Amino acid sequence: MIKQILRRAFLIGLFLFFFGSYSIANADTTGQRVSFIVEPQYSASGLNKTNAVLVKSGSGLYFYLEESYWNGKKDSEKNEILTTLDGLDAEYISNIKPKLNGVFGTESTPGIDNDPKITVLFYPLKGSARGYVRNVDEYSRFTNPSSNEREMVYLNVDYLQSNYLKEFFTHEYMHLITINQKELKQGGHSEDVWLSEALSEYAVSYVGYNNKENSYLENRINVFVNNPSTSLTEWGNDVSSYGMVSVFGNYLVEKYGIKVLTDALKSKKTGIDSINEALTANGYKETFQKIFTDFSVAVFLNDCKISEKFCFKDATLKDMHVFTLNNFLPSSGESNLFLGQSLSNYSAQWQKFIGGNGDIKFKFKGSPNGYSSIYYIIKKPNDEVVVDYLRLSSVTKEGELVVKNMGKDVLSITFIPSIVTFSNTDTSSKYYYSLSASTFVSSPTVQTLPISIDKPLSSMTKDELINVLLRLLYYLISQQQMKYTTSTVVY
Repeated sequence: MIKQILRRAFLIGLFLFFFGSYSIANADTTGQRVSFIVEPQYSASGLNKTNAVLVKSGSGLYFYLEESYWNGKKDSEKNEILTTLDGLDAEYISNIKPKLNGVFGTESTPGIDNDPKITVLFYPLKGSARGYVRNVDEYSRFTNPSSNEREMVYLNVDYLQSNYLKEFFTHEYMHLITINQKELKQGGHSEDVWLSEALSEYAVSYVGYNNKENSYLENRINVFVNNPSTSLTEWGNDVSSYGMVSVFGNYLVEKYGIKVLTDALKSKKTGIDSINEALTANGYKETFQKIFTDFSVAVFLNDCKISEKFCFKDATLKDMHVFTLNNFLPSSGESNLFLGQSLSNYSAQWQKFIGGNGDIKFKFKGSPNGYSSIYYIIKKPNDEVVVDYLRLSSVTKEGELVVKNMGKDVLSITFIPSIVTFSNTDTSSKYYYSLSASTFVSSPTVQTLPISIDKPLSSMTKDELINVLLRLLYYLISQQQMKYTTSTVVY
């Protein structure tokens, strides 16, 4: 009996040793030192571990700072940091958490560490990196030895005193929600990176941090305007990718409602497929592909008088316009211009043609598997704007458009080729197109003279031309006399 009791006690002890973190909350205490596993690709040191000290245990957040950074600060500097952390913790409890949990759902809580608090680690990151999360932290070390077994956010200590600290934290906290709602609750389906980032970017708008001058979103807009042809779905992990998903995410919610994002988040599908499913569930006929092409027009025109789909109503976005690639046609003589470009999946370009004289024929040819139609926008001198499709052959992907009186009745025409394949996995192909503009001369109507001549007029001498003219004049006079005589007989 004693042996059985001891054996049972040993097994219970062994269970608690290995699995106690799942059932017993082990609250962190101020001053506690932990060696965290980190991502060397983001770490300034290039190492995969960093030692940190818990400098504050807030109402909802544990704040760890890299140990050497914290120890190198004066007492006055430490007090400033603690005040900043107090503010972030209070904002998390009163604004960030309730707003995001209310619409998107929660992070895993109490989570892998059986503690409802989120761990925030500040340590030096490379370059301008602001922060990240690791989905492996949501799993036990038996599943993944590199797990820190916490709901955890990693932030660059260089931005600890930044005016955008709340925004950076909100972005990363939304990733924790996405991991839980998509990956943990949907059976291991990780969200496509571009959509996960779009969710985190929009979260900053949703909690209200973009309703101010020089906002987080304004900075993203500036990046987007300077790099508007960045692919939406081919994640480049650079600042231009963030600019694209930020502007597009705000457009998607403004036009189709936040429920499209929340339903996509809770779908077993990912990326484009999840958005299309959410659109259908919410009664929309538009597909993700159509929405992106409309978006490519909106960022150029941004005018609600033309169409609600071609503008932004948000105060921060309503004056945004992308820059065009300008092509100038000569105002006299013949015009012939040819250009060739390439695009990635879910990207667009804006090719603007200005000038010209008379009728201009535009020819477009795209990649066989990349285009169905492209938008074009004509601007006239009276400020009238015409928006239409250039319809392409389903086989050759070619199309033609003749613009009458270019340079007089038409000030400019802008073509917007965009790539919108229907594949959720086609993320690396390049699509090529060519666009040409040339003077278009209508075939002249062939006129025959009522009198016979021996040779072409262009080959005649002056005397021969005078002779033909006299003969033609005599013919016309005789025809007029005949007409008069006929009329008299009738009456």
